[in-house]
Amino acid sequence: MKYLSILILISLLSAGESATLSKPFIGDTTSTFIVADTLVMTTQDNPQYHLRWAGLGLMLAGGISTYLCHQAADNSYHEYQSSGSISEMNDLYDRTLLFDRLVAAGILTTEIGLYLIYKSFRDE
Repeated sequence: MKYLSILILISLLSAGESATLSKPFIGDTTSTFIVADTLVMTTQDNPQYHLRWAGLGLMLAGGISTYLCHQAADNSYHEYQSSGSISEMNDLYDRTLLFDRLVAAGILTTEIGLYLIYKSFRDE
């Protein structure tokens, strides 16, 4: 509720159009405030709504997979360094390369998600 009040205060201070909300606070029947020009509420009717959620999902999935694969690659590389068998070293090296490639794919996925979010706001 505290952050909502701050958002409304920022909207009041911004230049924009006035709007009316019914019952924003207990005891008030209506209240008029100014909505910033850049603040656009999206609904499911808006075609950009799904694009934003897809972008957010890709960013979240890419970020989590990047972190987990990076940890696995580091662990595999440390095992590689402490290994004494050549065949085990080759397997651990290949595993490290695989996880490094998955990290790169996760970073790319995160960037695609960021682009989708950017595109959803630009196309409005």
